[in-house]
Order: sequence, then C-alpha cells, then structure tokens
Amino acid sequence: MKQKDIELYNQGLRLFELAQFDKAIKIFKKVIKANPNFYQALYNIALTFQTTGKLNDAIGWLNKLLASNPNDAEALYLLGDCLFRTGDYVEALKSYNKILKKNPNFK
Repeated sequence: MKQKDIELYNQGLRLFELAQFDKAIKIFKKVIKANPNFYQALYNIALTFQTTGKLNDAIGWLNKLLASNPNDAEALYLLGDCLFRTGDYVEALKSYNKILKKNPNFK
C-alpha cells in the first residue's frame, strides 16, 4: 500500500472524528478503490454509514469485508447491530451466534 493511501485513510479517520461523515465516506471510497481489501477502510466506511443511519449501505460494505474475513468478530458484531436496527432480527441473531461460536468470550 502506498504512503499516500495511508495518509488519505488517516484523513478519513480525522473527518469521522470531526463528524464530517460525508467527507469521510468520500475519502474511504477513494482509499478502497485503490486498495479493495484494505480491512480498516472497509470497516470504517461501514461504521460511518452505520453512524449516519444508512444501515443498508453499512450492511453492503460489511458483506464485502466479510467476504474475505468471514469470521471477523468486530465486523460480525457491527453487521448484527445494523441488521437488528433494520428489524432483521433473525439475521442479526445469526451474526451474533457466529461470533460466539468462534469466540465465546467476545464482549
């Protein structure tokens, strides 16, 4: 990964922290375009969408992340939260159970 992509990613994090979510999303998308498997960028774009209430967008990004990291507890937890908040309780429960199956002490 290029240094400029890391710097751009860090800029996205700063924008998120400043609650400039639309700008953060644009930055994360640029980073992901250049680095499609950059875990942190995928996770943080999903988190940004979840934070802004755009749950279906968050779910889409989390599914992309989980395609290459299917047992990632943090991503599964965020996915479960998004699914729960959309009213998809069955799928949310599946996501939470998958975490606990792999990591019974997850908090």
